[in-house]
Amino acid sequence: MNSQLKSFTRLKTSLITGKTIILTDYTYDTLQLMNHLWDEGFINGYSTISLNKHTKLKIFVKHKHKQAVLKSLQTVSKFNRKPRKSLKAIWKTLDTLTLTIVKTPKGLSSSLSCKKQRFSGSPLLHVC
Repeated sequence: MNSQLKSFTRLKTSLITGKTIILTDYTYDTLQLMNHLWDEGFINGYSTISLNKHTKLKIFVKHKHKQAVLKSLQTVSKFNRKPRKSLKAIWKTLDTLTLTIVKTPKGLSSSLSCKKQRFSGSPLLHVC
C-alpha cells in the first residue's frame, strides 16, 4: 500500500475515533501535507520521531469543544490514476470553505498557491 494513502487513511480514521495524536510514516509528501494543514490551522503541529531505524511523524490533531477542527478529508483522485487539471480548471474550482491539495511537479501545494505560482497539477484531497 502506498505510504501517502496510509497517512491519509490514518488521518481519516482519527477524525472518526477522536484521537488527538497520530503516528504515520515519514515521507516528503506527508511532510508537505502537514505543513499545509498546519498553515491553515487544521492541526496543532507535528514532530519527527525515530523508532527502530524508521522515522515517523507524530501529528497532533486540533480539537475544539471535543470535536476535531478537521471535519472531512476526501480523496479526489486515486494514487495510481492522477488526472491533471489545467490552471484554468483550478481557477474555476476555487471554494473558499475547503482546502484542495494539488500534486504539482514541485511537490504538494494548495490550490490557492497553485494559482499564485501559476502551476497546474492533479488534485489529491479536499480538506474541510
